[in-house]
Amino acid sequence: MMLDRCRLSLQLQDVFRLHPVPLARCCKRHQLIDCAVNSAMEQHSAMLHLVSSGHTGAAASALRCLLETTLIAYWLGYCASDATVKALQPDHANMAGVGDFPELTVMLKAVTAYYPALSDISAGLKAEDGRARWLHKVAHSGMWHLLRRPFIQPWRDDEVCIWLDMVDALAAGAGWLQAMAANQPVIAAHRLNGAGHLAGYLDQVRPPPGLGCCGSDPVY
Repeated sequence: MMLDRCRLSLQLQDVFRLHPVPLARCCKRHQLIDCAVNSAMEQHSAMLHLVSSGHTGAAASALRCLLETTLIAYWLGYCASDATVKALQPDHANMAGVGDFPELTVMLKAVTAYYPALSDISAGLKAEDGRARWLHKVAHSGMWHLLRRPFIQPWRDDEVCIWLDMVDALAAGAGWLQAMAANQPVIAAHRLNGAGHLAGYLDQVRPPPGLGCCGSDPVY
């Protein structure tokens, strides 16, 4: 069952390969959107290979990272002002996070203004008994995650299918955003249609609010 489900998700990877978006060379905002989407698709592919190989716990550990990466793309496309994007700077000396992206909950709150359905995730991550707290547990090897071993409490197929739906929706939505930011609506439509098995998940996507080039040169 899981191999068949993973093959369905791999079709989304095929759509991205068949419909690439020209990489941005115009400014930092669009360059970082490209980087975020490329990273999200890499994580998406890695998770599918891990699930296919039976390494379900390792795949689950990447869930929060994929959520955060796609949120960065949405935050850059919908929320971040030109001044905020210009202030983003890598700190190679000590990785102190100076000039880095906001925390996950901060980005969630900002993007929720455009996608109200995300408020459930935002609330679920913050509350001690929140329904999304498990994303923290699997990312940081909490007790709940460690006990999800094949000889104690293995992941059920229905659970894995639910979060495969989630990662497919995140990846497809981010890819659509990248194409829209690059003024490629036809490619955007192809990428969204590549997740046709997620009927209802992606009904609420909406064009970015006209955040164009930020006026700052690409990072590299």
